[in-house]
Amino acid sequence: MSPDESEILSELVKYYDALAPYYDAKYSHPTIHHMRTIERQLIDRYLDASIKRVLDLGCGTGLHTVQLAQYGREVVGIDISPEMIRLAQRRVEDAGLSDRVRFVVSEIDNIPSAIGEQFDAAISMFGALNHIPDLSFTLQNVARALRSGAPLIFTVANAERILSRTQSSNGWIQLRVGTRGLRLWTRVWTRRDIETALIDSGYDVVRAGGIFSLIRPVYSGHVVVNRNSPFNRILMWLERRLAWNTRLARRAEYLIFVARRV
Repeated sequence: MSPDESEILSELVKYYDALAPYYDAKYSHPTIHHMRTIERQLIDRYLDASIKRVLDLGCGTGLHTVQLAQYGREVVGIDISPEMIRLAQRRVEDAGLSDRVRFVVSEIDNIPSAIGEQFDAAISMFGALNHIPDLSFTLQNVARALRSGAPLIFTVANAERILSRTQSSNGWIQLRVGTRGLRLWTRVWTRRDIETALIDSGYDVVRAGGIFSLIRPVYSGHVVVNRNSPFNRILMWLERRLAWNTRLARRAEYLIFVARRV
């Protein structure tokens, strides 16, 4: 089954507006912290001192927005959820970074019309791009907002892993969440799909890898696991060391991409 675009957007806003007050608590489990650590390391490694202006696509509650601004960069955070943006603004204000950050409530597809500026880099973390109907169209729009040579870093759910346990003929999955009748459409792609879309949209693929190939993410901060378990620490350490291993990436829950605007 394929959703129409209006259905995707309306359900997306409802879901994330409802989730916003609980978002940070829901995704506070040590396994998610492990993923966030890898994302932060990617930002530190590929966004050097020449990067002054950054787009944070699907910025959520502003976790990475604050990280980017703390290094003195100007940041524009884009999210489709007004409630997520409200919480992100509060996080930025609490960090004393309001003069460096601006937020826009918008679909990621509408980047040029929403901000009308050029940037030195863009990021999109924790699967924000899994909620768009047309990956190539979105990547082309992002490319128009980036200067030549600008890096694009993102993490997305991996079709090869997700579809191995979920039936879908076209990559779309509908999730029913909680008891309020909320639904969420998610679109997953394979590594090859994404690499093709990047190249066709005006990017060079710098690196591709994966997260959660050795451990499974836990999407609830209320599930108790021993954060200091030696076995868990070893697996997380191995994942960080082997994140770019092609064979392991095929079984990863999330794919990591570093690309560069041609």
